[in-house]
Amino acid sequence: MRDTIVRGGVKVTVESERRRPVRVPPKRAKEFVTIYTEMWPRLMLAGFLNATERAFLASIIGFLQWNTNTVINPEGHTASVSDLMQMTGLAKNTLRKAVNGLVSKGVIREVRTGHRRKVVLNPKMAFKGRAIDPALEREFLGVEIRLPEEFEAVSYGTEDKESTC
Repeated sequence: MRDTIVRGGVKVTVESERRRPVRVPPKRAKEFVTIYTEMWPRLMLAGFLNATERAFLASIIGFLQWNTNTVINPEGHTASVSDLMQMTGLAKNTLRKAVNGLVSKGVIREVRTGHRRKVVLNPKMAFKGRAIDPALEREFLGVEIRLPEEFEAVSYGTEDKESTC
């Protein structure tokens, strides 16, 4: 059984009651990624992300899959290690160190599906879609981007004022 529902301009095709709906993005929406500007400056502060981790993030941001934040190759399939090496220009060992560092900081997740691994960007950083997919939110439930205390205290655009008596 197959039903198509339109919700907020997004077509949702449901193939059966047990499967997740397949979301079809609007034509122009495929071109945009929403980046949370509050989080990026904090991550880019010197010392939190190394140069390789920055290069990896900058390289993958244009290759996010609609509503899942999975990194995909230019053909639209889940990016393999060799795809990631080609997309980022990093050697295999350097790529592995960057991925491990970003996973430990909560910026990305590495999810195993059978014999393959997929890289998923934390939706608190950026996402591709109209809104964060509930399944993606559940996948990152309890995963916080682990900023050191000195970075968490940094406030952009506001200052804490203490009153003295």
